[in-house]
Order: sequence, then structure tokens, then C-alpha cells
Amino acid sequence: MPDPTRILVTSSPWSLSRFIPTVFRELLVLGADLVFRAESGNDPVPAELGSDPRVVAVELPVGRRPAAADSVRLLRRLTDFNRFLDPALAESSWARRRTALRVLAAAGHPEAQAAADDLASQQLSPQVHTVLTSALNELEQRLPPPEGLLETVECLNLDAVLLVSRCSLGGAERDVIKVARALGLPTTMLVWSWDNLSSKALLNEQPDRLLVWNERQLEEAVRLHGFPPEHVLVLGAPNFDRFFDELEVQRMRPAPARERKTILYLGSSKNVAKSEPDVFLDWVAAVRSAEDAVVRDARIVVRPYPGGGGWRRWRPPGSEEFEVEPARKLEPDRLAALLLDADAVVALNTSAELEAALAGRPVVTFRAGERAPGQEGSVHFEYLLEQHGGFVIDSLDLDEHVGKLGRVLRGAFDSRRLLEFGESFVRPGGLERPVSPRVAAAVLEHVRREARADLVVG
Repeated sequence: MPDPTRILVTSSPWSLSRFIPTVFRELLVLGADLVFRAESGNDPVPAELGSDPRVVAVELPVGRRPAAADSVRLLRRLTDFNRFLDPALAESSWARRRTALRVLAAAGHPEAQAAADDLASQQLSPQVHTVLTSALNELEQRLPPPEGLLETVECLNLDAVLLVSRCSLGGAERDVIKVARALGLPTTMLVWSWDNLSSKALLNEQPDRLLVWNERQLEEAVRLHGFPPEHVLVLGAPNFDRFFDELEVQRMRPAPARERKTILYLGSSKNVAKSEPDVFLDWVAAVRSAEDAVVRDARIVVRPYPGGGGWRRWRPPGSEEFEVEPARKLEPDRLAALLLDADAVVALNTSAELEAALAGRPVVTFRAGERAPGQEGSVHFEYLLEQHGGFVIDSLDLDEHVGKLGRVLRGAFDSRRLLEFGESFVRPGGLERPVSPRVAAAVLEHVRREARADLVVG
């Protein structure tokens, strides 16, 4: 029997790996040993794998000494900001402002908040942007990894590295990839969510293989990050596998009898709207004053964004206008039950809209304007809209939204479109085919192909 394939799993942020135990179970079944990168004493290992002797967690020295850390932080934040000066991302006003603020803060600007708008409004010609991007990339390539990281990774006796990533601003991916390349370790990166390639950091240190959800992300990887298309595999979203399982469980349970239609409002992150509860209460007022009784008398359930954000300290007013559903970050069972119990879903801009489509529930949105800068100010907002080939029914204001909501509550929506989009976007191999086995097989196939190539060369 061949020796197990020993894989370092590193995620950014560190906790992501805990949310996809299905991928790691498949890797263990296929003969891998897993070494998870821990951070500051936090345990990144999914609870389901904690007792497996083939799974360990180690801390890696990914930090730098203070003086060097400040310089590297400034360089990388400038790189992140420069990315959103790209004319191809001209609509990313929210990400441009966010990264501008991060640059100013890293530079020690005394009035960073006030200056961020002015910096974010600057424009570069395509030629200047290309030159600046090339210069920043060259600086990054010359930057050595943190002291001791290469030696520590070398002592782990690894065969490969798997990066689970949001393409996070300030993430550790660059340094891990540099070390893996120096040690001759094959690298695979799994993109975590639908907006990561368009709204997060530029992957200027590229892994050998990039695993993406769909053809849209393939196009983004090539056009926005410069990946050779042959290095990108379209496999689907493994982080939805548990949700699919929960949908099947919830569908077998009897549905509660309702005299009124149910609208489920799904909260978005603070990156979309810092004070979304205010937007939500205005929406409730518009619904309750609707001329259409089906809308006006509907049962309203709100699920605040589970990551907190603008919802963290919110408490509902003392009325019975709506029900509040407490939410945790990882609860596919409860989300599946809420969606199947709803007749329509309302959201500004959140990945939970995709879960709604997979549950066969129509999604209706409205433009919240300046109160939600991360809605229209994000390129990926348009990906799900009906007018751009998606499924989300869009409205320019609340009056138009309330009218469309009434039609949707009466069943005027294309249920087939929901599932077709969900399949193409989340499970392009077929709705009945889990993605985790495909991801695990792709990771190991790449590792073993590289090992065979080394034998031939040797």
C-alpha cells in the first residue's frame, strides 16, 4: 500500500476550513493525511474530524517582526487598492473605498476616514494602471516569506498544500504559496464564495490549480487575475453540500399550515449596509402599507445576518409586525427550514439568495441606494439579477418592489429558472451530484500527477 498523501490545509480566514468537513472527509477516505494550519491557538479542524488520528493542527510562523510587518502591510494594502483602480472594476465603488481606507490607515494618515472618499475617487489611465500593477507585483515577488516559515513547513514532510480561501485582503496565501513553490510542493486553491474573485484581493501569487464554482468564476480568474485557463477547474461549491442534505431532510417533514403568505427577509453583511436594520424597518413599513392585502397581511420573518455586522446590537421594536429568527454562522438545517416555510425571500445582496434559489423560493430585491453602498457598489450584485441572466427579481425602489412582491406571492415567478441557475452556478455537474468528492479527487489527482512527473524527470 502506498504511503498516505500528506496535505497542509491553510485557510484565510483561519476558520473557513471548519465549514466544509465534507471535503476533508473525502480526502481522508481517498488516503490523505491532513495538517491544518492553526492561528493564535484557534482550532481550524472541523469538529467531525477531531478524533481522527490522521488529522493534526499546527501553528505556522506567518507573522513578521513589527518593522517589517508594517512595511509589508502597506505594500499589500496598496496592491489591494490598486486592483480596484482597474477600469475593468470601475463599478466596484464599495471595494475601492474600503481598500483606500485600509491604505491610509496603514500609512498612519491622521484623518483616514475623511480622506478615503477622495482617494477612492481617483482614476488611472489603463496604461498607468498596467505599469503600476506590474511594479507592485514585482515588489511582491521579491518579498521573502516570514522568517522561519519555510523551515517549519519543510519539517512537516508534506506532499501538497490546499488553500481554502476568500482571497482575503491581508490573507496569508501569498507567503504560503511562495514557501510551497520553494519546496516544490504542488498547490491547489479552493475559492470559497461567489464574490471572492471580483471583490477581494488580487491573486498575484498564483497556486498551481484553482478550483472554482462555475464558468463565471473561470472567466473572472482569467480576466481579473491572469490565470491560464488550463489551470482552473470548474467543479462547483462544496460548501453547499451540507445545505443540499438539509433540504432533503426538511422536505420530508410536514409543512405547517399557514393562512397568510410568508415573506422571509435575509439580512446582509455590514459590507453591504452598515445599518441594514433601518433599511429593513422602512421595508416593513412599505409592506404593511401596501394596497395589496396579500402583501400587507403577509407574515414577515427576518433572519439577521449571522455574522453580526449592522445587526449585532439590533433589537426589534416592541411590536408584532414581524418575527425575528436568531441566526448562527453555520446552521444549514435551520436556514433550509426557514426557506421551505417561505413563499418569497427578500434580500439586498447575500449568498443566502443562492440557497433560496436551490430551495425553489423566489427572491425579490430593491435598491437601497446610499444606505447600502455594498449592494450596487459591488460587481457581483448583478450576477444574480434576472435582467443579467440570473433569478433575483429587481426593483429600483420600494413602490415597484411591493408591486412585484404581490405578484410573486401569487405564484408569478419562474420556478424552473431558479433551479437551472442554481445548477449552473453552484453544482454545474448536476444538482444531484455533491461537489466535495469532486474537489477531493481533483486535489489528489493533481498531487499524484505531479509526483509521477517528478519520477519521470528523476
